[in-house]
Amino acid sequence: MARRAVIIGGGGQLGGAASIDFHAAGWEVIVPSRDEVDVEDAKKTAESITALNPDVVLNCAWLPVLDCEKDVARAYRINALGAHSVARGAAQAGALVIHISTDYVFDGSIPEGVNEKICPRPLNIYGASKLAGEHLVAIANPRHYIVRTSALFGLHAKPLGNFLLKMKARADAGEKTQVVNDQITKPTFAEDLAPLLRDMIERETPSGLYHATNEGTATWYDLAREVFAHEGKSELITPVATVPDPSGIIRPQYSILKSDTLATLGFKKLPSWKDAVARYLEQLS
Repeated sequence: MARRAVIIGGGGQLGGAASIDFHAAGWEVIVPSRDEVDVEDAKKTAESITALNPDVVLNCAWLPVLDCEKDVARAYRINALGAHSVARGAAQAGALVIHISTDYVFDGSIPEGVNEKICPRPLNIYGASKLAGEHLVAIANPRHYIVRTSALFGLHAKPLGNFLLKMKARADAGEKTQVVNDQITKPTFAEDLAPLLRDMIERETPSGLYHATNEGTATWYDLAREVFAHEGKSELITPVATVPDPSGIIRPQYSILKSDTLATLGFKKLPSWKDAVARYLEQLS
């Protein structure tokens, strides 16, 4: 009998990629609608997930950075308490929960990057609420993977739903564009990350905290330059230094997650971010 995966947030970039990958690998995949599983309703969420009798629950639900700053209570309701209720529902079904977290739990002060042993220090509400979610998931379900990733892009993004799509739209429109060249991250392709998550399950990886990204580092300018070059519009993009965000949000300068734990367990590194971006842009064409 096929194992059953319940994917919360299955309409998003990583959830959509995982739905396709798990199904292709022979899993039974259930992607409940928001009406069926609303992570803002903690009691109903746990009950609904338990009733689905999953073997694995992948939680890709989240409230984005700017929305978190606008509504702190909702940030914690979704990113923290919602994560707890998902993990609790999985635990009640005897299922493993995979909770997707973020590089924004760190302050970005370490140029060489951070591994899983470095103590988090978030700079904004989004990072703080996601960190709270990590703790609550671990409390609610001893069978858990907490997987931090960064700068996600994928084929299931909504229109203008990630940085690359925004840059592509500007390039296609012939708009001159300035992009910061002093914030460094590790861009990650959802279609590369999803198979890794499935591989972790199938290899019965121990419960715990993991970092998972594509290889290599890039500034946001580096990332945007790949898009403009692909569109034949390289002359339209120039690098600039970071200026204070009008919204008041502070973002980490060095968002570099080191995947030391997965490497120790013998997992292969994901492809380079440049390779991933090239594959992504070709599939968008």
